[in-house]
Amino acid sequence: MEQTYTALNDFNYKAKQVDVDCTSNVVSEAVEIEWIDALEYLDLPAPLGVPNQVQSSQPPVRLRILATDSPNLNNQTLRLAHAVVPVPAEVLGHVAASLQDFEALWQNDAGSTTLLNGPRRFLMQTPNDGDLFYSMIVQTNAPREENSTENSPQRTNQPFNAILISSNPTVNMPKIAQSFSLPSLWSTTDLPIVILPLEFLLRHIRQVSETLVKLTTEVSCIEDIVIDGSKSPAHPEQLVSSINHTFKGLINRLHICNREIVKLRRRWHFQMTLARTIVELIEIHDPRIAAAQRNEINIVGDLHLREGSSVHFVNDTNDHRNNITDSREYRQLLSVASLQHKLSQSLEYDLDVLPTRISNQFNAIFNLMAQSDTQASLSIAISSRKDNEYMQHIADATLRDSSSMKTIAILTMAFLPGTFICSFFSMTMFNWNSQPGEPLVSPYIWIYFVAMVPLTLLVITIWWWKTKESRQEQEEDRRKRRLARVGTQDLRIHTHLTRTEACVCQQTDYARLCVV
Repeated sequence: MEQTYTALNDFNYKAKQVDVDCTSNVVSEAVEIEWIDALEYLDLPAPLGVPNQVQSSQPPVRLRILATDSPNLNNQTLRLAHAVVPVPAEVLGHVAASLQDFEALWQNDAGSTTLLNGPRRFLMQTPNDGDLFYSMIVQTNAPREENSTENSPQRTNQPFNAILISSNPTVNMPKIAQSFSLPSLWSTTDLPIVILPLEFLLRHIRQVSETLVKLTTEVSCIEDIVIDGSKSPAHPEQLVSSINHTFKGLINRLHICNREIVKLRRRWHFQMTLARTIVELIEIHDPRIAAAQRNEINIVGDLHLREGSSVHFVNDTNDHRNNITDSREYRQLLSVASLQHKLSQSLEYDLDVLPTRISNQFNAIFNLMAQSDTQASLSIAISSRKDNEYMQHIADATLRDSSSMKTIAILTMAFLPGTFICSFFSMTMFNWNSQPGEPLVSPYIWIYFVAMVPLTLLVITIWWWKTKESRQEQEEDRRKRRLARVGTQDLRIHTHLTRTEACVCQQTDYARLCVV
């Protein structure tokens, strides 16, 4: 898909204009201008000088910066979102010289650094991963004509131009531009174009270092928790609670650390590329370093073979370059860039060790979860054995009680009919000594049946209700025991699924890390 740019007459997009005198560190106030005015601003010649500044024979190094905000991507990548470039193509063409080169940089989500010639341009873009995003182009003040040399007087009064697209609208451009003071002699070289990239490198290294420290602290904290969690609690219930709460949270935190490592390694690779590019650009201005890198020395001279004469070589080193590379500012600039490159290299060990530490914590957590499963199963088995022994004891006691009750019931059934007959006929309702003509049975015998039948029914009803309630309690106890057994099985299945899911997620994270 063809890349789209902001229209030159689109007044919804504006730029901040900053003029910097890098020699005297005088910075103008940031002024918001339209892009159509920015194009005219880039075509204007450099000012003759800064007010209240003593003019010298060599013009100072001047830098023009146009800064704008990056588009809102809504967590999408630049390449997939096909985001509109917030800078008109006419303005970019004035600084980048080639829109194809900028589009290749803009659509690269991994971040890139490129150094182009004709004229020399420094293109830089940070990775697009949701954190701070910068896309920058710095162009030298050399004319575009092929017959112009590096030290051509045509570039003496020309400023260096820069375009910055940033996701941080609070970037203090004057503060960035004041970090280094450049000699006016550098206005005829390409060295000033590394000032802005070097300042952003310093900020990026600081950000990556802080993120790495936070990530290392997080992994160390997880290691301490895992070490403390490896101590078996006194009760199995505490172990199950530890699995459900602590270990699950630790696995999520480890996955977050894995994701952050992928982003951090991508930024570290960009950081290393940027540092190497800056160092190389600074070193190519030193003829001795450039010659050592090419493993050759350009020596031009006359060879005299007369008797008694010696061989003389005349070195064709550029005096202008020697004056630059022998200056204190050049050595300071090269020292700062080399130091940042070494600092970036020093982060490689921690970035390589962190995935191993995270993998070890995953394995430790899985082992602890398996150990807790074994301990829980062993505890359940011991508890079940004790329950079985107790139930066996109850069964034996119940059997003995049942035998006794059976004996009592048989004796009761054997003597109950006789007892009932004796009790019934011994009542005063019967007159066994009655005279002839007197009734044998009392006319009030019906009172006995009226009292006996309801009382018997009441006793039977109470017995039936109590028996039913006891059966319901027994059914409830059996249901609870079944649920307890099912819950134990679900806990084992849940623990196994959690461990399997964590293992799959870990393999996915490391696959992404390997791809990056």
